[in-house]
Amino acid sequence: MMNFINAVKELKNRRIIVSLGIIVVLALILLLSGKDKRSGDIPKIKSFDTADEIIIAKSSKQIKLYKKDDKWFIDEQAYPADKHILEKFEKDLKELDITDFITKEPYLAKYELNPEKAVRVTASSKGKIQRDVLIGKASPTFRSAYIKFTDDPRVYLASGNLSDTFNKSVGDLREKQIYKVERDEIVYFELLYGGKLSFEKKIEEIEEEADSQDTKENDKQEEKKTTKVETWICREYRNTAIDKNKVDSFVTSFGTINADSYPDVKKKEVKELVCLIKAKAYNKDIELRIHKKDKENYLCTSSESPYVFTLREGDAKKFFKKLADFKQNAAKKIKSD
Repeated sequence: MMNFINAVKELKNRRIIVSLGIIVVLALILLLSGKDKRSGDIPKIKSFDTADEIIIAKSSKQIKLYKKDDKWFIDEQAYPADKHILEKFEKDLKELDITDFITKEPYLAKYELNPEKAVRVTASSKGKIQRDVLIGKASPTFRSAYIKFTDDPRVYLASGNLSDTFNKSVGDLREKQIYKVERDEIVYFELLYGGKLSFEKKIEEIEEEADSQDTKENDKQEEKKTTKVETWICREYRNTAIDKNKVDSFVTSFGTINADSYPDVKKKEVKELVCLIKAKAYNKDIELRIHKKDKENYLCTSSESPYVFTLREGDAKKFFKKLADFKQNAAKKIKSD
């Protein structure tokens, strides 16, 4: 009986050893096949220094982006392009990272690499093509995308959600910043909204109060310590106490204007002015004109842009202010008195 039990145990041990051996062999086969796949089926992609032209084509539509004097422009209209988006375009194209081989069968529609769905991106430098790739849909994880090279029938997986990156319209690619002015550069502005208000910044040097010890030391010195105090006054209502923080907040909002969109409207066609802000900065007048609403957003024009643009309702209404919106509240006025 004991011999039988030992025989059973020995048989089980042999089976375990054989099973482990099979697992090791399979693992080695998979590892070696993976290496062969990586080296044989995934092409080596060379990077390039820079691009001066990028063409994005989808179906029958095409967008041409080109660089001039280190700035990117869009199509023959020469719309300024968003430099941050173009920097990402260049980076993703230069550092294209293929992570997996998918198939060599022409099932392009499955990966949205067919002519109706694919986004073709061609990057060139001095007339020489550096990258020419078709971008399909994102992978299930949205961390990579299916791609195909124009001279290669095989489908690959590339790192990054390239389908989202390059599937852009002209409106998406246009530079959204209309202008940027540092708040401290604005020392005077006019607001026309149901009446005219003119605000001027005053800077005074106020002598600091000193304690007795400081007074004795200051007696020995000719110069006294002073502090610069900034205040805003309204020229039309000089006797009205103006809240500096409220005006500063208004000026900060005015200092950086970013378009929400660019409608297909010419400046001369825009009428019905709702609000006008004119500020002096950098030895010139900078204007922001807010016109009537176009659906949900307000049409706008500016001295700093040749284009009509829109602001969202909440952004536009930041400038719809009356005198009461800049006054010091009663409690603050009493405290300062």
